Amino acid sequence: MDNTNLIRNIISNNNDNIAFLIGNGIHYQFKDCELPWDELLKKLWREYVDDRDALLGDMSLTEIYDIVEMSAIERHCEEEYKRLIEALKSPSSTEFKDTLGDPRKDLSRIVQNLAQKSSNTPFDNKKIDREILEKFQKTNQEWVHFCREWCRSNIDGYESLTDEQCVNELFSLLENSSKQQIFRNSLKREVAEMFPSKKIYKLAECISYIKGLNVPILTTNFDTYMSDSVGAKRFINNTEDQLYKFTDFYPWNVYYSNNKLNENILDNFGIWHINGMTDYPRSIRLGLSDYMGCVERARVMIQGNNLNEYFTGKRKSNWKGYNTWLHILFNKNLFIFGLALEQNEVFLRWLLIQRAKYSRLYNLNLNGWYIGKGIPEGKRYFLEFLGFEVVELSNYNELYQALK
Repeated sequence: MDNTNLIRNIISNNNDNIAFLIGNGIHYQFKDCELPWDELLKKLWREYVDDRDALLGDMSLTEIYDIVEMSAIERHCEEEYKRLIEALKSPSSTEFKDTLGDPRKDLSRIVQNLAQKSSNTPFDNKKIDREILEKFQKTNQEWVHFCREWCRSNIDGYESLTDEQCVNELFSLLENSSKQQIFRNSLKREVAEMFPSKKIYKLAECISYIKGLNVPILTTNFDTYMSDSVGAKRFINNTEDQLYKFTDFYPWNVYYSNNKLNENILDNFGIWHINGMTDYPRSIRLGLSDYMGCVERARVMIQGNNLNEYFTGKRKSNWKGYNTWLHILFNKNLFIFGLALEQNEVFLRWLLIQRAKYSRLYNLNLNGWYIGKGIPEGKRYFLEFLGFEVVELSNYNELYQALK
């Protein structure tokens, strides 16, 4: 049976209370993104971990990314140590040589100490002669430039740091292995760069149709191809002081639209990114650790500090997520497509469970529709239990014919 008319009827009959939740499947359909989700992870795996794809079989996609990230952090650390050693070994200032003599001799302890990282020997900043280092910094601008460039790539607000603070930031990193997690940002910038800018988008007709309905879109995709396809611009939904504050790590109050929406985000077109976006690389959520961090952040917003899961009203303008995409998720019926919702989607699946609990607690009758093909019985039961009607397709063209 062709479901095209069924889908059209669902949308037209619920246009006043619907939001779309779209996943990576839209890229499989329109081929705008040349690097789908699983291929992106495979590429990172081959680059940072192992060239044997067969090892990926018994791991979830989120677990694969966490292993990639750990390997990438180690590699980036090693690269920074090598760059740092070369910077210390190569002073260009004649004044420095006149003041301290041979820099390779006077800075030998610094260089040797850093080089020991290759043999897993802990770095000890206390062994460095600070007087020598301070004189070295004053006369060797290449070294200072190196530290500032490193801070520019890795430290928020680096512009306000003095040269001395930039140097201290770098040495603080070398002393404290826990701070080396900062290199995870380098990997996420690399992920963001995998989505190049384009001029023509095959999905433009589909997104234009949804835009014409003047309803919100939530997406798990990182790229901005959907918003670019309809000329939407980026806005930050800052309203009142007590509401959610912008952070590029969790930009949950950022949306893309053709107009600033102010407070009325439920009944207007805007595209909201659940798992981060390429415009803010640090926000990209790929690993299980990322998802668990999102769960903890959202839990406090949704439930406060009440561990018994009694929810405060989400229709009120003074709840913490009022100016974020969470407000849409807890107040609109959801039309989900292009989203596999596998077990590794722990953050989104947890959110849908919280949404169903909230709906039942306050008798809100929050429902939705899940559109897919070859849906396993377990997933069907999970979705129907949470209030979703499952529409099984024989061909994805049935869906996309309805969205045009």
